[in-house]
Amino acid sequence: MIEVADSSAHTDLGQKKDLYATSGVPEYWVFDLTENSVECFQKPRDGAYQQHTSWPSAASAQSLSLGIRFPLATLLGKE
Repeated sequence: MIEVADSSAHTDLGQKKDLYATSGVPEYWVFDLTENSVECFQKPRDGAYQQHTSWPSAASAQSLSLGIRFPLATLLGKE
């Protein structure tokens, strides 16, 4: 699941994250445009994500579910 957050970051990183973890969504990504970063939550168990990674826009991100790594600058338009 992927969210793009501008004014909704508080909801996306709170209530929605908890809902997705409870539902067993394996990975939840939030592209936080206000912080120019990406938050990635993985490995849901017992209604909470067990792993949280935060990347700045200059980093490369990795999806455990898809087995891919990619530069965030391309997606965030920072190249």
